[in-house]
Amino acid sequence: MSNEIETKIRNKVQEFYNTYIENNRNTPLPLEDNDDFRKFCGSEAYIPATREGVIYLGSTLANGSFFANAINATGGYGNIIQSNKEDLKIQVVEQLIAPFLEQKDFSKYKCLELMDLLFERYYFRENNKYFTYGVCQKWVNMAIKYYLVGLSIISRTDIKVLIHSTGYCFFPIDSRMITAITRDYGVMHYNNNDLKSPLPTPSPWTGCNLKYTFVEYWKFLLNKLNSEPTPIAPLIYEILNW
Repeated sequence: MSNEIETKIRNKVQEFYNTYIENNRNTPLPLEDNDDFRKFCGSEAYIPATREGVIYLGSTLANGSFFANAINATGGYGNIIQSNKEDLKIQVVEQLIAPFLEQKDFSKYKCLELMDLLFERYYFRENNKYFTYGVCQKWVNMAIKYYLVGLSIISRTDIKVLIHSTGYCFFPIDSRMITAITRDYGVMHYNNNDLKSPLPTPSPWTGCNLKYTFVEYWKFLLNKLNSEPTPIAPLIYEILNW
């Protein structure tokens, strides 16, 4: 990898950290890799994951969304205890996402396990059809991005080293990434047919309700990146195009 690209990655990581982590933190610096920071990453990642779903905006957040009804559930990474006093998002962050980040095992199967868990609880148990698999994948992937970027700055470790050590191989799929991937590598065809939409329309990623589609699109980019003279991780590609 050229020095120019390495410098661009470092600058992009620092810019993301300054904009979305340092400037949004109430905790005085220096930051630490602690539970508060991991909760921050999970909570902040929810915002870009759901911003295109009007059901989550304004007063609808308190009236009629899945937050109005916390659920009882066991298994996975812990229990979500029903409470009239706590917001379900906070419970999910504290009992699912933060512990997941603490484990630092972001392998394919661990990431998909958490995405599946979120999808099953919100889309099916809460019957919230706005909380699609596309929303779940972005919430999980953005939480990991926040965490790895923050950890890179906190520990002064190259983010590429952290990606490798945690086994992270995904990336947040959103409109920006779909545009960049289409520009660089074209569109993905399904089952060797003539479908030429990168992801289901009309909402390319928030409307994606098939785990299969997300995984296939990830494989599509991964194969393209691995065929490059200097392969890079999907998150590095995302950072470079952020």
